[in-house]
Amino acid sequence: MAVTNSAGTGRSHGSAVGTGAFAAVVLVAVCGSPAYVDWAAANTDPAGAGGWFLRLLAWPAWRFGVGEGSG
Repeated sequence: MAVTNSAGTGRSHGSAVGTGAFAAVVLVAVCGSPAYVDWAAANTDPAGAGGWFLRLLAWPAWRFGVGEGSG
């Protein structure tokens, strides 16, 4: 007997790929922000597992500014 989805309910919930991409964008936007990066550098212990993980989340750091990095 074949399993079918005649109601079509699977299409309205989105996809796992879309959900994963959204989660990645949110993590980069929040954990890569200058405020979080500065906080993680100042308030975590790099020798501990928790501090290492919080600093790892700050890796995709981003900044916007005029004249930074040019020259």
